[in-house]
Amino acid sequence: MIKRLLVICLLFLFFNQFIIAQTHRNEWINYSQKYYKIKVAQNGIYRIDSTTLASTLFPSGILLSSVDPHNFQLFHNGIQQYIYIQGEADGVFNGSDFIEFYGEKNDGRLDSLLYVGSLFVPNPYYSLINDTSAYFLTLGSTSGRRMTPQNDTTFFSSGIPASNYFIRDEYTEFHTGYYEGQTDAIGGTDPNYTH
Repeated sequence: MIKRLLVICLLFLFFNQFIIAQTHRNEWINYSQKYYKIKVAQNGIYRIDSTTLASTLFPSGILLSSVDPHNFQLFHNGIQQYIYIQGEADGVFNGSDFIEFYGEKNDGRLDSLLYVGSLFVPNPYYSLINDTSAYFLTLGSTSGRRMTPQNDTTFFSSGIPASNYFIRDEYTEFHTGYYEGQTDAIGGTDPNYTH
């Protein structure tokens, strides 16, 4: 009996090295930092000014003048996003400074992961659950990703002809109703039912 138990334990230890755990997709979270949730329901550029940042996101008494704006980071779906911070060059978040980022509403990309290998393909433009996506702003210990402003001084006049073709044209058609299908009353009194 002891030999069998010893063999089972050795087999368990041998096969235990091949067991791989799943990732939970929250590996991007640094639990020593605070994250502030920003809800986005429309595609567009969003601006967070210093007043909003001080009153809504940092009500715990952190002075924005003591915060290095280089350390702001923004995450969406576990990926760090590029942001633009007006006035971060001086290393102080002043009253006229602000944060800008491009936010997208929730669409059906995450819903498609629920139907792998299925014939059902959800709408890629609208989520089955919610139209609001979440962005998380935090103060990291290192510099975050930044958008770099481009100063393009090249002006095009009538020297370039207009293009007579397009690369891609996309449109979406929506309906408010769904096809409910045909019903058959088997064994019922439906006069249209034939065997």
